[in-house]
Amino acid sequence: MNDLELKINGKIYDIAIIGSGMAGCGAAVYASRFGLSTIIFGDLPGGTITSTHLVENYPGFKKISGLELGQKLLEHATAFGAELNMSTIHDVQKEGDFFKIYGKKEIWQSRTIIIATGTGHKYLNVPGEKEFANKGVSYCATCDGAFFKNKIVCIVGAGDSAVKESLFLAQHVKHVYILCRKEDVHPEPINRERMLATVNIEVKPFSEIEEIFGDEQGVKGVKLKNGSMIEVEGVFVEVGRVARTDAFQSLGLKTDKEGRVLIDILSRTNVKGIFAAGDITAWDQEAKWDQGIVGVAEGVKAAYSAFNYLG
Repeated sequence: MNDLELKINGKIYDIAIIGSGMAGCGAAVYASRFGLSTIIFGDLPGGTITSTHLVENYPGFKKISGLELGQKLLEHATAFGAELNMSTIHDVQKEGDFFKIYGKKEIWQSRTIIIATGTGHKYLNVPGEKEFANKGVSYCATCDGAFFKNKIVCIVGAGDSAVKESLFLAQHVKHVYILCRKEDVHPEPINRERMLATVNIEVKPFSEIEEIFGDEQGVKGVKLKNGSMIEVEGVFVEVGRVARTDAFQSLGLKTDKEGRVLIDILSRTNVKGIFAAGDITAWDQEAKWDQGIVGVAEGVKAAYSAFNYLG
């Protein structure tokens, strides 16, 4: 990347938080309250929680929409002086005692970095998926569910997220098939109870999509690997997430086999001055539970660790 082609911001921040979701917001609240000059970068203010229909497990809110929770966290994150910048960050490089943060048109500098970019959608990688993207194939039930009113749709996945998405879709569509590769879905118990009580949700076990088919009007159905066909007008994909680490490839960060950044108990990475929090991270010794509240806690610890690092 040619620095001469980009505008260099003259300010040097104490902390640059890359990611404006729950983990990034948690970090920003504490970083700014520590009196550190803080900038938050995020092309999706509030993060992926904003696409969640209903949140019932975040302390202090018995029921709140993901959009409202994300907005509240972001308001809190900027309440003590942290700056919000909606630029997409393409690269981060170490240069001496500072880090250079590259946007499309500008370069910023910071003494420390907190990575909180989260994860992106995994894809099915089957014929028809790309061809019918936004023409019946969707990765966000909350965003697109209303467009399928009184239609038959399917959701691909078996985890809690897939079941929660099906519960939202069931409020709009005629029927929802949950296609899972194995024998059954595995949501949280309360969401299983809700799913079983919802008459227009049907779990189809041992169902893997081989192809999504349709015409110029959009999706018309899916072909399964067992040879059977299901007529649907919408396919919602919820098969997991992939770490968003493209901007950090030059930093020498240690990752797990899935590409998530390894952190210790204080949200420190293997690179001095770089900390990480949220769904993008992994723990070295045991499986990690991806939850918003866990990401917030990691963000808080990352800010504290950065504060101590700066002395």
